[in-house]
Amino acid sequence: MNQLERLNSSGQSLFAGRLDLKRLGLFGHSFGGATAAEVCHLDERCKAGIDLDGNLFGDVVQQGLTKPFLFMHHGTTDNCNDCKDLFTQARSVLRTVPTGEKYMLGVEGMKHMNFSDFSVMFSPFKLMGILGPIDGARGLSITSAYVRAFFDTYLNQKPSPLLRGSASAYPEVCFDQL
Repeated sequence: MNQLERLNSSGQSLFAGRLDLKRLGLFGHSFGGATAAEVCHLDERCKAGIDLDGNLFGDVVQQGLTKPFLFMHHGTTDNCNDCKDLFTQARSVLRTVPTGEKYMLGVEGMKHMNFSDFSVMFSPFKLMGILGPIDGARGLSITSAYVRAFFDTYLNQKPSPLLRGSASAYPEVCFDQL
């Protein structure tokens, strides 16, 4: 974010004066998602964030967040034995986020690497059990739709119906009660 500020203020940069730094959102997959949560905790310039299937670390786990945040994980709380710790951590972090600005979603048929381009590029991963049975393009389409809906809602003030609960277009997505 410091570098973005420098690029935005430098007359020599192609980005000079073109970046809206008042509406910064962070997201990432795996360690990147955990990093997004920690940075949103530490830096007020982050206005909203998303963790795509990342195990959390740092102060955010104990202290929580105070800004809009979405956790999107593989599986659901009903059928995901290997992600129980993820759900417990996410609930702990979200306890301090205002009601109506916190979300925890599970996606049926996805595993950890379905949130990456591996799901559409490298078929050997499916054979290795790293990918879930969902079609790779479908999984990425679901992820993209919810990432966009979340950031449109909290950074662009364009509320999305996708964040209100189950959507017929995405029956694989389950909202966890917070």
